[in-house]
Amino acid sequence: MMALNYTAYYELTEQLRAAFEADEATNLVSFGDFGGYDRGKDTITPCAHIIPNPITINNQTISVSLQVFCYDIPEGHTNQIDALDTTLGILMRVLSKYNGRKIRVLDTFATMSSAPSFDPVLEEGNSGVCGWIGTLTFEMTSHAPKC
Repeated sequence: MMALNYTAYYELTEQLRAAFEADEATNLVSFGDFGGYDRGKDTITPCAHIIPNPITINNQTISVSLQVFCYDIPEGHTNQIDALDTTLGILMRVLSKYNGRKIRVLDTFATMSSAPSFDPVLEEGNSGVCGWIGTLTFEMTSHAPKC
């Protein structure tokens, strides 16, 4: 049996980043620590932020977990629903490629192991952000998935 390719984690995150960047509504895609930039700048929103979560290394698989925070800054308090709608649209367009499908990542296969679930984020104040945060979990294996 072929060993798992450790660079598949990197490639999976790069595929996700590229998919978010390709979405017409996304202005910025970032990765890592959430506090590393000024998220109050309206020039960066709507934004998709990918946060690494713990991984589990099993005998023949790796379970990869990533948190995604997709958000916008509404113009005034009455436009929170618009911000939620915009960011939900981004998530649905990007994740439709992955949800319930097996994706080839180099010589590894990644399957979203559960349907993603997102919670709303509604921050108050002048630069409050609105959007959705949730976790994506992928099961990665070196052998072709069974049909």
